[in-house]
Amino acid sequence: MLPGVATAEVYGTAEGCARHAGKQAQGDDAWLLTPDTVSAHESSCKIIRSSVTSPTYMIVVTECAGEGETWEETYGVENFLGPETVTLVRTDSPDFRKELSRCQ
Repeated sequence: MLPGVATAEVYGTAEGCARHAGKQAQGDDAWLLTPDTVSAHESSCKIIRSSVTSPTYMIVVTECAGEGETWEETYGVENFLGPETVTLVRTDSPDFRKELSRCQ
């Protein structure tokens, strides 16, 4: 579970928040961050551990499954204490950045 994130808070891209609300997502950019998971269009990753490295940054290690495969993925979460948005960064590919807004 993510430290500092209330259990009801969910962040995502527009497509991710639509899917979370039970609507049809338009496109492949359906990213969601919950206190327990990081998920994308065709994969779901359970958060297995996390650590806060600064007041606004944490490392999240996940165990993922999708398309018949399993793997471990590590993400950075920037501005996780911000009220409306966070940035999800893949630690093995820092150019991968997803701005996620709080889902309504």
